[in-house]
Amino acid sequence: MRVVGGGAVNPRDPTQLVTHPSSGLRVCLSTGRVFDPDGLEVGIQTSDTYVRVIRRATAASSRVTWYAHRLVWEAAHGPIPEGMQIDHLDCDAGNNALSNLDLVTPQENRARQAERNIARYGCRSHHCKLTPEQAVAIRNSVDTIPSRVWAKRLGVAPRTVNQIRTGRTWAHLPGVRAAKVRPKKT
Repeated sequence: MRVVGGGAVNPRDPTQLVTHPSSGLRVCLSTGRVFDPDGLEVGIQTSDTYVRVIRRATAASSRVTWYAHRLVWEAAHGPIPEGMQIDHLDCDAGNNALSNLDLVTPQENRARQAERNIARYGCRSHHCKLTPEQAVAIRNSVDTIPSRVWAKRLGVAPRTVNQIRTGRTWAHLPGVRAAKVRPKKT
């Protein structure tokens, strides 16, 4: 983690800062930096590179976490509509300048991640045991190779093979449709 800072923003200059309505925090739209009402910069950039602001909501309640990119967007444009997300145009989640933010649907966000090759699914995920080529081969062999054979060959559970075949996993592969699953023999 690192504390965010740097640059010449005067937190006491009201022309440089906009107040976020629901949190009371103030943001600089040109830099994306966040300040508390006393003018102290707040926000921590965590290992996933997002800048978070963690504050006590009230004396009686626990902590509340805000993402800096959401604070900046809402301070400039109002509340984020239900089901929408904020995309960082330069792929840097630590750059929260308003000019770097865009309002998108979750589908647009995933498509942009895939286009930029920064998506965290498939073989880029550290949990993944299979390659995209193996997933395609599994889908293309529904009628010829049983799930249990693929499972044993690749060292995965038969359920994993079935999820690939039904399109519940690896659905992001371009040009690949969920294959029909063979009916069980009765």
